Amino acid sequence: MAQAYFFFWRLMLLTCLFSPFAASAGIIVNPDVEGHSISITSLRNIYTLRQTLWPNHQPIVVFVLPDDHPAHVAFAKEKLGLYPYRLRQTWDRMSFSGMAGAPIQVKDENEMRARVRATPGAIGYTSKDMVYDGIKTLRLEYPAVGQPAGRVARLLGRRTGRSPLPDPGVRRPGPDRQYQ
Repeated sequence: MAQAYFFFWRLMLLTCLFSPFAASAGIIVNPDVEGHSISITSLRNIYTLRQTLWPNHQPIVVFVLPDDHPAHVAFAKEKLGLYPYRLRQTWDRMSFSGMAGAPIQVKDENEMRARVRATPGAIGYTSKDMVYDGIKTLRLEYPAVGQPAGRVARLLGRRTGRSPLPDPGVRRPGPDRQYQ
């Protein structure tokens, strides 16, 4: 019984160590991109093609792995909070409507690193958060605990500085009343 128990835990440890999800995905950029960190919101906006320029107005070139690649699945789910098929739907919608160009797909992580290194303004990801020669690795910034993010922040008016809800003391004119 003890031998079976030991074997089970050893097998579990090896599975975790060699799983593609064991290491956190790393966000890599070309060395000319300014900054050493990126917010979760900015990363998601970049990969959903809503943000097309870096803060210094340099165009962003997005590189991705194939949809069925384990590193792509892990990156989409863990870092972006999206399923890969939803990400693909977003890319297709944006590129077919002419709003943005689809990301450039590479065949493997070696090509991803080579293309990010050679392309100004490029961003990509790898299965492991490591330091590579000629590539900058960005640290991911998560929102502070207790701070609403995304839609909740917009609903609370944090972005505009005013409440989206009307002031209960202000009368709103109906269809038969005029503003004064």
